[in-house]
Amino acid sequence: MALALANRANAALLKRMLGHDFHVQDAFAEESDEAAQEIDLIVADTASLQHYRQRILNLRQQAAPMILPVLMVADNRTVLPSRLTAELGHSVDDLLRIPTTQAELKARIDNLLRLRDLSRQQESSRQQLVGVVSALSTLNACDRIVVRSKSEGEMLSSLCRTIVDEEGYNLAWVGFAIGQADKPIEIKAGHFGYEECRLLERLADNLVLGLNALRTLRESQQQSAKIHHLAYTDALTGLPNRRHLVRYLDRMLDAAEHTETSGAVLFIDLDRFKLINDALGHEVGDRVLIQIGQRLQGAVRHADQVIRQGGDEFLVLMIHDPRHAGASTREQIIANACALADRIIAHLAEPLMEGGFTHHIVASIGISLYPDHGRNATLLIENADKAMFEAKRQGGGGQLLFSEDFSTSRQQRFAMESRLREALNNEEFELHYQPIFELDSCRIVAVEALIRWPQADGDTLMPGAFMPVVEETGMIKPLGDWVLETAARQLKAWHEQGFMLEMAVNVSLNQLYPGCIAESFAALVRPHVDPRWIHLEVTENALMIDPGAIETLLYVLHAQGFQLAIDDFGTGYSSLSRLQHLSIQTLKIDRSFINELDQSGSKGAALVSIIQQMAASLNLHTIAEGIETDAQRRVLLETAGADGWGQGFWFSPGVPAHELEARLENQQASRRVQAEQD
Repeated sequence: MALALANRANAALLKRMLGHDFHVQDAFAEESDEAAQEIDLIVADTASLQHYRQRILNLRQQAAPMILPVLMVADNRTVLPSRLTAELGHSVDDLLRIPTTQAELKARIDNLLRLRDLSRQQESSRQQLVGVVSALSTLNACDRIVVRSKSEGEMLSSLCRTIVDEEGYNLAWVGFAIGQADKPIEIKAGHFGYEECRLLERLADNLVLGLNALRTLRESQQQSAKIHHLAYTDALTGLPNRRHLVRYLDRMLDAAEHTETSGAVLFIDLDRFKLINDALGHEVGDRVLIQIGQRLQGAVRHADQVIRQGGDEFLVLMIHDPRHAGASTREQIIANACALADRIIAHLAEPLMEGGFTHHIVASIGISLYPDHGRNATLLIENADKAMFEAKRQGGGGQLLFSEDFSTSRQQRFAMESRLREALNNEEFELHYQPIFELDSCRIVAVEALIRWPQADGDTLMPGAFMPVVEETGMIKPLGDWVLETAARQLKAWHEQGFMLEMAVNVSLNQLYPGCIAESFAALVRPHVDPRWIHLEVTENALMIDPGAIETLLYVLHAQGFQLAIDDFGTGYSSLSRLQHLSIQTLKIDRSFINELDQSGSKGAALVSIIQQMAASLNLHTIAEGIETDAQRRVLLETAGADGWGQGFWFSPGVPAHELEARLENQQASRRVQAEQD
């Protein structure tokens, strides 16, 4: 402890009395602040107190808020003036009368030094408290920033600025410990106090939590955006999907009361697109769909939206914006929608190269108006779909505006589909058989199997009334298999009765292509008859769909033993060069040529003769379809010769199996009688 003496005369006495426990010096010899900071206690007599009073007050002031105690020493014989007595508690903390004992002196000094220590501890505690309050204030301010910040950059810059402002630093900087995630970060206190280190450590911990929260939020937002994108975007084409259209259109319709026609929904279906997938594979088909999406975007206006419905179906939302286009009547909007549909059809019809082939895409488009044909997106799309279906039913490749009549037609179609499936499961269909005869002898040599659908009311539906629905719904494969197997089973029964006929069966393109397995066709027939007794009839137009694949398919079918015929020959576009490479044995001349044979001035006879001569040159057999009169038969006999065959109502329509059996028995009996006469 350092004691300051205000009187050198007492220095020797105090030193002797205190010994070496205290360092006694004459602090008033120097006026420096450094010397004053080393003093723990001032001892002064009455004279020096008066002389150095101001100095003592200055030293006590410099020590504040810590206490610098002053002990005044006075002679017992001296009566203290009142002004000195008043100094007690002001410039003097205690009074010691001398002479005194060493114990009393030390006790007085110890008490004052204890007072000094207590004040020092109090100041230290006060400073710590101030630091803690400041740290908490800074920490609280930084926590608010961490909680409220929307981005990492905003958080870090705000934190640094707050730390500088609150703590009085010249600079604050945040760094990331790359590759040190598993090691604790130590803050070196060469320049920072303990509380500052604690503050910075807590700030670092909170900052980590804040950054993690922000990054988690950012990842969540990115994932939400990705999920939203996936939910409302078609993965293949990148176009908006049906879900997007429903959401967008419903919001638009709900935003205001639409009482007048304000736009249209176009439902676009690609006719026969399935053939591209089946012939060239789905990868090529997908690339074609991407190009189609791009073409549709090029065909519509900037304000319109192109949507992929799924598969080979697309939607276009034609938006009428009166702010840009002005007011339009319902008729004008209909005209605009129809014009847009025609433009789309023309764009899609332009040659498209993909997969090594040139494609000419044909589209059917249905149009619905909003709110005329529906006040919600689902109904508008459904009605546009109905209009598209009707456009396709009318031949495809065109556009049609929705009408309430389509709903009835569509319901009837769905009802028929349901009835067809039930009929297929219950085997309600029947086969009738139309004879094929020799032109010269009129002997029945073959029959053509014709499907019929008996109804509960006693009526019987012909194929034209239900086969289009069978084709569209994919029921043609199971129904076609039933026809082929049933015909083969019936042929076996006739062979067992001695009627060695051949059987013609019509085969749909959808049965043959795609994915037809020739062995599966043969497997249906072989348990009953050899496939060589079966003629599979394919229309001429079917040969034009993917010619290479069809040519290969006909070859493998013939290799299984089947005879192959081209039905309705003369109405398609097959060429001589193609005919010579196809595995066919028979040409069935279309009834449209036969109808002209007995008409004066017609060229029918010449055309039929040309077809027959061409068939003979290619070693092909001919069958004339639709013979209605004996005169027609005679003309055919003259041009085709004795080897020609024919069929038609003149000879017999299609009849049930038992009726044909009766006719075959009569024919057989007649031949026996003729043989006996000869």
